[in-house]
Amino acid sequence: MRAAEAIVAGSGVRAGYAVVLDCTDGAPAYELARKTELSVCTVFADAEPARAARTGWVGAGLHVSRLVAIEAAPSTPLPLPAFHADLVLSEAAARGGELPRDAAELVRLVKPIVGQAWIGGAQPAEAIAAWTAADIADPLTGAGPVAWTVAGADGSRWPS
Repeated sequence: MRAAEAIVAGSGVRAGYAVVLDCTDGAPAYELARKTELSVCTVFADAEPARAARTGWVGAGLHVSRLVAIEAAPSTPLPLPAFHADLVLSEAAARGGELPRDAAELVRLVKPIVGQAWIGGAQPAEAIAAWTAADIADPLTGAGPVAWTVAGADGSRWPS
């Protein structure tokens, strides 16, 4: 998947922990695990696609060692610690689908200072601007809103 390659190249994140939200088949997570040293946690809303992804990852020798799938209903708190991830992305958004519903939960997962969230890919600039305009309190200080640096604000997009 070219989006995973573009995100790794743009972010520079090659090791640590990644969370891939809004998974439908887990392909971007698989590519991240295969091409980097990241330990990747995927979040699926439905059990059947998560099960299918796990089966594929077992065959590739990556399941559990560096690639896991959890199931969580949309808009529910994820069973992951705060400030956990070096990289957070949304599979659905990277493919041009819906942007993450719960921006505050996404922000909660990102490591302070070094963590990055890569959200979007094929959305119009207006949709990204509206999503990043959400008034989200900084999870460290409680002050708000969170400041976003938007890659691709110049209109560029990574391939899906």
